[in-house]
Amino acid sequence: MQVWARILCAVPNSRLVVKCKPFCCDSIRQKFLSTLEELGLESLRVDLLPLIHLNHDHMQAYSLMDISLDTFPYAGTTTTCESLYMGVPCVTMAGSVHAHNVGVSLLTKVGLGRLVAKTEDEYVSLALGLASDVSALEELRKSLRELMIKSPVCDGESFTRGLESAYRSMWHRYCDGDSPALRRLEVLAGEDLDKTAVKHADLKAQRANATAEEDNQSPIKKVDATSKGGEPQIMVNHVSSPEGNQALVTAKAQPQMMVNGVSSPHSPSGRCEANGHSSR
Repeated sequence: MQVWARILCAVPNSRLVVKCKPFCCDSIRQKFLSTLEELGLESLRVDLLPLIHLNHDHMQAYSLMDISLDTFPYAGTTTTCESLYMGVPCVTMAGSVHAHNVGVSLLTKVGLGRLVAKTEDEYVSLALGLASDVSALEELRKSLRELMIKSPVCDGESFTRGLESAYRSMWHRYCDGDSPALRRLEVLAGEDLDKTAVKHADLKAQRANATAEEDNQSPIKKVDATSKGGEPQIMVNHVSSPEGNQALVTAKAQPQMMVNGVSSPHSPSGRCEANGHSSR
């Protein structure tokens, strides 16, 4: 929009016509106009058109303009073809990706590569050049439809033959074992397997670490029952208590010890109580 505003501000009495479906919404229209005003272009010089339902009426809207300014970085496709067919030359800008270069391809095929800019300044310069020479612009507009019809863009038969030839060439290469895409898939598959193996190894290590941490944080570090003077000696968290009824774990004369779910029976009738829970 900054580039468009620069062009309009440099051409006295020029107007900007923008057609877009969301312009049926007043808030969007006002936002768009406010942005252009901030860039120095008066809203009175801007015409905003919403969606036109009938194709005939839509195509007739191109009669309102003399020069088409392509969008970027996402270039037009159908609108560029329509513009050229309706006799309105289009200025576009080249980029680094397909979506940016559709206009470049179309204009080049039609024979209007001179209207392809590489920078914003060049884009502005090309538009100003068309607007400043009305006679040359008129002659170009008169010849555009014929240029379009005779160009490869409208040669459906040649395009189809070329596409079929490309498919056949791809198939022959595949049959000969020359399949770059397949080799690339194999490389990617190998990379995925390597990543999966590393992921499993990391997961195994994490589980091992988690188990070790749980063992280290267990509330009962060691329980050892020995006979000392006929009375059991209980070790709980490395704290010795000679009296079983004062310890966290109490034991009778011949206790059955239950530590972390492992039973060590000293007597079929013995019992171990830990923190108020008993296990027979």
